[in-house]
Amino acid sequence: MATGREGQSRRPGPAAPWLALAAAVAVVCLVAPRCAARDELSDLEQVTRGAVARVAPAVVQVIVPELTEAQIEEAKRLDRERRIREMEEAAESPAPPEETPAPESPEEAPSPPPEEAPAPPDESPAAPPEAPAPSGQVAVRTGFLVSAEGHVVTSLLNVGRQDQGLRVKLADGRELPARRLGEDVQRDLVLLKVEGSGFPQVIHAPKSDLLVGQWVVAVGKTLPLAEPTVAKGIVSALGRLAGVAIQTDANISAMNYGGPLIDLRGRVVGMIASVGRGGSTARASQFSDSGIGFVIPLEDILRELPDLKEGQRLEVPFLGIVFNRFRLGKGAEIQTVLAATAAKESGLKEGDIIVEFEGTEIVSSFQLLYQIGSRRVGDKVTFNVLRDGQTLTLSGKLRARPAYLPD
Repeated sequence: MATGREGQSRRPGPAAPWLALAAAVAVVCLVAPRCAARDELSDLEQVTRGAVARVAPAVVQVIVPELTEAQIEEAKRLDRERRIREMEEAAESPAPPEETPAPESPEEAPSPPPEEAPAPPDESPAAPPEAPAPSGQVAVRTGFLVSAEGHVVTSLLNVGRQDQGLRVKLADGRELPARRLGEDVQRDLVLLKVEGSGFPQVIHAPKSDLLVGQWVVAVGKTLPLAEPTVAKGIVSALGRLAGVAIQTDANISAMNYGGPLIDLRGRVVGMIASVGRGGSTARASQFSDSGIGFVIPLEDILRELPDLKEGQRLEVPFLGIVFNRFRLGKGAEIQTVLAATAAKESGLKEGDIIVEFEGTEIVSSFQLLYQIGSRRVGDKVTFNVLRDGQTLTLSGKLRARPAYLPD
C-alpha cells in the first residue's frame, strides 16, 4: 500500500504546465517554417502563373507547310548556284590599292591570359527565287505578336525558306493567312504579318532591367492545348554570341523556338532563338534541351522592326579576318585577311594587331567580335592597328558575311 508521501510524489508538480507549454512551442517551431516555406512556394507559383497568363494571349501558333524532298533538293541546287556566284564575284573583285596611313606613337601591349574567339554564327542560306508550293503536310511552331497591327516574330529556323501557305493561329482561335516580310539572319528571326484587328500586345522588359540569376520562363505553343507550355529557368549570361543574345538555362527545344522568354512580371525579355556556332540548324540539333539556350532581346527586335516591316534581309556584319587564337598579348592579331572584304579594302595585313575599334580598346579577339556584332552591314568603322612597332589608323565599310568562306 502506498504511503501518503509516495502518493504526493506522483501528483503533477507546479512545473508541469510549463513543460507542456514548452513542448507546444517546440512543435510550433518545427512546423511553422514548413508552413511558411509552403506559403512562399505557393506565392511563387501564383506569380509564375500570373506572368504566363499575361503573355499567353499574344503567343501564337505558326503553321508552316513542309517542303517535299524534291522541293528541298531544288532549294539546295539554287543555294549551290548562289554560293558559286558569290565565289566568282569575290574572285573577280579587284583588290584596291593599299594605303599606308601616317604612323602614330607606338603602343605598349601587356599580356593578359589567352582567350579563344568563338566563330560568329553562320547565316542561313538565302531563299530561292521562287518559293515552292505547299506539300500538304504542315509543321506547327511558336511565335508571338509584337504590334497591334498584327506583326508576328518567330524563329527563322521554324519557317526556313517557305513563304507560301503560312498561317497564324491566335490564342482566341482565329486562324489567319500570314505574309512573310523581313528577316534577320544574325538573330535568327523572321517577321510575319496577319491582317485583322484586336491583336493583343506584349510588354517588353528593358535590357537594363535584366540581371544574371533572375528567374525567367520560356513559353511555347506547339501543342493543341488551351494553355501554352512553359519551362522555368534563370538568366545565365548577358551579351553572348558577339553581344546579340541572352543565355538561359530554361529548357529550349522545337517546342518553344520563336516563342517569348518572360520575366515574373509577364514582360517579354526576348525571342527564343536558334543561334550559335555552326548556324541555326547545327545549334538546334547540338544544344536543344542542354541547359544552353539563347534569346534575342525584344528591345533589339523592336529597334529593327521598321526595316523588317519593309521586307529587308538583315545580314551578319563581317569584317573579313581570321584571328590568331593562340596569341597571348593584348589585341586581336590578324592571321588571314579575306579577299573582297572590309578588312582587305582597309589595308589590313596579316600580322597586324587591332588594338582599338571605334574608340573602344580591344583586349582580346572576343571583344572585337562583340564590337563587330553590335553593328550593321554598311556601317563604316575605324580601328587602330599595331604594325612593325607603329600605330596605324584604318577604316572600312562592313559587308555581309558570305555563305561560303574559302579555306
